[in-house]
Amino acid sequence: MVINMKHIWVRSILCLMLVAMLPSVALAQTGIINEDTKVYQKASTSSKSLKVKAGTEVEVIATKDDWAMVERAGIQAFIPTRYLMDMTGTDAPETNLAAGVTATVSKDTRAYKKPKTSAKSIAVKSGTTVTVKAIQDPWALVERGGVQAYMLVSDLVPPSQSDTPTEEMLDYASLMQNAQSARITQDARVYQSASTSAKSVKVREGLKVNLLATQDGWSLIERNGIYAYIASDLVRVIQSAYNKSGAIVDISQWDGAIDYAKLKASASLVIVRATHSTIVDYKFDTYARQLNAYDIPFGVYCYSHADTVDEAKKEALKLYETAKGYSPKFYVMDAETPELSATTIRAFAQALRALGAKRVGCYVAHHYYQTYRYSTVKDAYDFTWIPSYGKDDGTLLNARSPSYECDLWQYTSKGTISGISGKVDLNVVTGKGKSLAWFQGEE
Repeated sequence: MVINMKHIWVRSILCLMLVAMLPSVALAQTGIINEDTKVYQKASTSSKSLKVKAGTEVEVIATKDDWAMVERAGIQAFIPTRYLMDMTGTDAPETNLAAGVTATVSKDTRAYKKPKTSAKSIAVKSGTTVTVKAIQDPWALVERGGVQAYMLVSDLVPPSQSDTPTEEMLDYASLMQNAQSARITQDARVYQSASTSAKSVKVREGLKVNLLATQDGWSLIERNGIYAYIASDLVRVIQSAYNKSGAIVDISQWDGAIDYAKLKASASLVIVRATHSTIVDYKFDTYARQLNAYDIPFGVYCYSHADTVDEAKKEALKLYETAKGYSPKFYVMDAETPELSATTIRAFAQALRALGAKRVGCYVAHHYYQTYRYSTVKDAYDFTWIPSYGKDDGTLLNARSPSYECDLWQYTSKGTISGISGKVDLNVVTGKGKSLAWFQGEE
């Protein structure tokens, strides 16, 4: 809000006059403008004015009748009180809601652009947590993930004090023992406490942190010994708990020499190319024998070129016959060539099951997902495996998540792992489907 004081008033004199006129009002309360409107040079809509945006925070100097004198960045102006919402105290005592608290949505309802039910709105699910920015019964201005909207106070429930951990209750050392690696998903702010009214600093997208705990829409994070809070939907785990026992690597004849003793210590699962169409990978037999000898769980895949149903059946048969004797944990169709279709992808799965394969998955190229109409055949498979790299620098931190739901995510082609020389493909269980134990044959 910018107002040229030369053309408005001498601020100090006017303040003294107004305060003297209004002995009963509270001074210097924080308020927030509840919709796009105007502020005025005088307490009259016929005086000079400037536009202000909904959500603008101001200091309320004084009020009289239907007008308030407000200040922002040292500049003062007048605004009708109906456009102000209180950011201090509790304006809805019967609900125990107050500005600055985290509240829970009590039922499926809607959030509005303006404090009126005729305004544009979006659906909000029961159980969603929001931060209350201001209250003017029956409305509350709420915020989630940096987005503000209006909700009815009656649709919000304050969290129980007994459910909200205090600083004294937190045992950081214990929490750090079970911390998960995570990263910030977009430019955001982190807070000293679980409230957007707390002191905060900006953080950049991609910042790596340790995730300690999540509750009521907030996550407690740590970086370099500094603890802070952030909205839970702005932080994502990058090292799934399913994968703490080691990496998931896929290999073929093109990969380097393998030290299986070291690989056993560094990998929790290996996925081996057994066939390329109906041609056996020339290193497969060696790989399979050694993986079994070192008791490293593994699955197998066929890099497919099936352009007909008959060809899909032949490829499935070759994969099964080649790998069956080594007891792989699962079989995979590698679908990443242009000649494939939904029909051949389904036929491959059906053929494997007819042969006796119990666990069947599909590796589907991200850029062919829609072309293949994979969503129409996904039900033919027990799991889906998708590559999506981002920077492809060998790290999960700089990888781009798949746009489609999957059980396994191949996040780089330039990873490194103890036991295999050179660069390798690395993968992670997403936690949105089958677990690592399932892939290892333990579930």
